[in-house]
Amino acid sequence: MKKLFKCVGVFVLAILFMPIVKAQTVEEVLETKVAKLNSVPLTTEALRGEMGNHLYLTGHYEGYTISVDPSDAYKGTITKNGPDAGEPVEISIEYNFDESVKKVVDKLIKKLGTEEMSFYMTDIEYFNYNVQLSKYYRINENDPLVDEKAPSPGNFSSELRKTLEYSNFDLKVGLGGYAFGLYEGSGGGLVFYYNDTIYGVAPVAVVYRRPVIYIPEDTTDVVKAIKDRLGKYFTVDSVEVAQYMGDDFTITKVKEKIIAEIEEEWTNSHEQTWSNAYGKTKEEYKNEVLAMFTGEGEFGSYINSDKIVDVLYDIEIEGGVPFTVAVLKDDELSSVENKIITNDINSGVELSTDSAIPLDVLIQVAKVTSGDEYDKIVKLLNRTNLEMFDLKLYSGSTGYITKLEDGKFKIKLPIKKELQGKTLKVFYVDENDKIVEYPVTISEDGEYAIFETDHFSIYTLAEATKNPKTGDNIMIYVATLMLSSSYLLTRKLKKN
Repeated sequence: MKKLFKCVGVFVLAILFMPIVKAQTVEEVLETKVAKLNSVPLTTEALRGEMGNHLYLTGHYEGYTISVDPSDAYKGTITKNGPDAGEPVEISIEYNFDESVKKVVDKLIKKLGTEEMSFYMTDIEYFNYNVQLSKYYRINENDPLVDEKAPSPGNFSSELRKTLEYSNFDLKVGLGGYAFGLYEGSGGGLVFYYNDTIYGVAPVAVVYRRPVIYIPEDTTDVVKAIKDRLGKYFTVDSVEVAQYMGDDFTITKVKEKIIAEIEEEWTNSHEQTWSNAYGKTKEEYKNEVLAMFTGEGEFGSYINSDKIVDVLYDIEIEGGVPFTVAVLKDDELSSVENKIITNDINSGVELSTDSAIPLDVLIQVAKVTSGDEYDKIVKLLNRTNLEMFDLKLYSGSTGYITKLEDGKFKIKLPIKKELQGKTLKVFYVDENDKIVEYPVTISEDGEYAIFETDHFSIYTLAEATKNPKTGDNIMIYVATLMLSSSYLLTRKLKKN
């Protein structure tokens, strides 16, 4: 039976960080003895227990390597690469990061706690993740199994995203973990990135992936039901479904194979590895995993279900790698719809959609307050009480998404104090300087203006009515003066 990942056997707790180096020359670093790294100083307490000293921060540029002292994140060395490297030069380290972002990360890490955390993907999230991941599989035999830029499973789990309040952090969690047949998991320190900067590491998080698809309980045509389920999120014509034809083509045979693999894997494992990582003997841990697979644990709860179809199926999407999955007839789970929500922690702008796009998307927001584009839009709209947002949507697996071919994005814009209580609209100025208006609804608490669009650009939240023009002000003044004069003249005539 095919496996998407080779079992690593133990979660990776040691993390190698590669922070971005601010635009400095080697000469500047060597002259000032100060390197400015675009990453927060992470302490060994950021990782769990005895594995905490496996923390490295390094920067690479212009043929040199900066190494940060793991015991003091503000000290390090810079060394020339190559055979004539010479002696390392001691330097000080400065870090460039947004304090407000760090506070949010610290709050979320505290919310997660210190114990190992488990999160899950839905069936649609599983397929979405693996379709994107398969684009990074090895091309040549000597290449790694997946490219280091491959999408992280943490970004595809709506359960994890919800726990983190849908904040738009790029979440990195190790690809290491289990991959026994129809049960997969990835674990490691959960790393929070924002604008390519590392802001913190939560203790071990595991994202479980169940290679299973859910269909209605009254299904008679399994292949059609699978296509119907996946057709909401992928092009139906790109989905190929067929019964799996391998030797272990039934659930019964899969369970037998999994148990045999677990026995072999743990028998050949090093006792010290399990003791260091989990404080248990390999036998104790093996028994726990076997119970998980054969009973009502993480795996057994669905593979032992009387709703499961005994035959396995191969599913190929968009011409990618085929996935061998189980099929479970469950009305509740087959009706679960995937909805994307992503919230920008700095601006408070939120995006949601149920459209068929990669599920690892993150909103990016920049407030526009000056510049030629700002001046042009203010002049065209003839409004001054406004707020301008440059909205982008980024997927770590496919890049920037600029427009939807089908569907809408719902956008929630926070209403600044000066606009609250006003009649509002959202405006977009296209490349021909044509103004497009979007009606808005106001949230119940009066703090958000909500509108829908199908593309990303600069949007302006402003009062629905224009500022009076100078000529309009004069006419209003003349009209007011004439009415006042008429009123006074009438009163005087009545007196006479």
